[in-house]
Amino acid sequence: MKNRRYLLLITGVVLIILLSGFGLFTYFNEFVTFDEAIGKSLDSKSVSSVEIIRRNPTGEKIVNLTDPAQIQQVLEVFSDLKLKKSSLSEVRFDDSYWITLKGNNQRRTVGITLYDDLYLDLYNYGSSSPKNVHTSYLIASDVDLNELDKLLTKPTKKSGLVIK
Repeated sequence: MKNRRYLLLITGVVLIILLSGFGLFTYFNEFVTFDEAIGKSLDSKSVSSVEIIRRNPTGEKIVNLTDPAQIQQVLEVFSDLKLKKSSLSEVRFDDSYWITLKGNNQRRTVGITLYDDLYLDLYNYGSSSPKNVHTSYLIASDVDLNELDKLLTKPTKKSGLVIK
């Protein structure tokens, strides 16, 4: 009788430890895609312009894009990103990209700040919940910033490039 109680007690404790460990593992390894992070506030077809500001130790470059093909290029940079929520207190970086996506009414819809290829701050201006307006993420997948750099150096007739 006592052996059975001890066996049940040990089995219960082991089961609780295993379930707690699994819960902590899934909680700390939860990733979201960029599309999940911005939610339903952004429809790629409704983006009419994108402003990109790149800041680094050598200066600042600004470009405003209105060409749908270029806007799609910008959105594709983020489409496959895997993100992990983070609480950024101090970020050390060399290059930062400040990207503002505007809808057809020319109002800000989403703001994105990239710190090198490591961190991403997301500003969801259309969020109905104040706690979801700003969220910080650690970038858990590769991001190709060369596409953004190409857009900053090769303006077309439909985009403007301002170098400061």
